[in-house]
Amino acid sequence: MQKTSVQDYLELNRDVLLDNWMQKVMINPNDPYKDLIRTNGSIMLTMVISFMNNQTDEDKIEFFANKVSMERLKANINIGEYVYNVNLGRSEILGHLPFM
Repeated sequence: MQKTSVQDYLELNRDVLLDNWMQKVMINPNDPYKDLIRTNGSIMLTMVISFMNNQTDEDKIEFFANKVSMERLKANINIGEYVYNVNLGRSEILGHLPFM
């Protein structure tokens, strides 16, 4: 039986990971960027996979970090929600690793 790399597993299970994550995230109904949460999560997952493949693009990371930080600033929503959601995504990924 062929072993799947972590990167391949994450890519193959991208939709499941994102669906599970979206069921648990904190979303403030007043957040004007709430429709971008899944998209931002998907971009973050892509960056994690790229990092694992040693294909880190620091310019893309910086651009994304600036984009999200401006969204959070303009939304005027507690930053703790963002931190919680990011940690939730990390936990979702780590929770799937034993199934490989």
